[in-house]
Amino acid sequence: MNWSPSYLELPDEVKQFSSAQYRQAYGLIDAARYPSGLYADAYHTLEGRPGQMGSIAATGVGLIGLAIAHVEGWDPDARPKLRQTLEAVTAVEAGPGGPVARDPASGFFYHFYDGTTGAAWPGSEVSTVDTSILVAGALFASRLVGPADPAVTRLAEKLLHSIDWSLAVTPDGRAVYMCIEEGRGTNPNRPFSEYALVSWLAHEVHPDRPHVAALWHEVYHPDRVHALRYVEYKGLRLFGQVRPDGTP
Repeated sequence: MNWSPSYLELPDEVKQFSSAQYRQAYGLIDAARYPSGLYADAYHTLEGRPGQMGSIAATGVGLIGLAIAHVEGWDPDARPKLRQTLEAVTAVEAGPGGPVARDPASGFFYHFYDGTTGAAWPGSEVSTVDTSILVAGALFASRLVGPADPAVTRLAEKLLHSIDWSLAVTPDGRAVYMCIEEGRGTNPNRPFSEYALVSWLAHEVHPDRPHVAALWHEVYHPDRVHALRYVEYKGLRLFGQVRPDGTP
């Protein structure tokens, strides 16, 4: 790992603490992994097992953790685990929605699923941003591990292009739909920090769609975000709106 000069200048005890936290964070993420390669939304520490409810966003974080574990040499099985996870989220053999619950008309994933069966968790939504976190994790792994393992890149690209990202953008190109229902976007959201990821992925895949291009170039592009409304939240500067309770 190429550490930054500012990190290398820290006292040894601070670096040791930070490095320990860094590796232990991977240990927790790995403990939340199911045998299928998917990841739980939470780890039950008292019971020593992943929770029954899986999360597609947690699976994206798991992919990031595996890529880092491979580079750091923490887990000799990180590369095969990566492939297994990517194969699990790209498989289609188990039906029109695949073994992990998806909206078959658009390819977007349900936010939560049953960790044993992959079926949609009761009441879960098909989430654009949580699907984006999954795909961002796959692309991160592709950049970090793909040069040494082309299968990782192939599977990440397959996942990226299995989703109709244009459905996540409102027709006027001004907002992102938070949810997808039977191939149609619902719950449009005002510009907010994490939804930049949805816009970026949509533009990566569909740059020629006018509404997709408009959202990226006029709202979320780095050259345009200065024009968005910012809020301060616990010392962080976010772009978005403030709710009545004072949270972004």
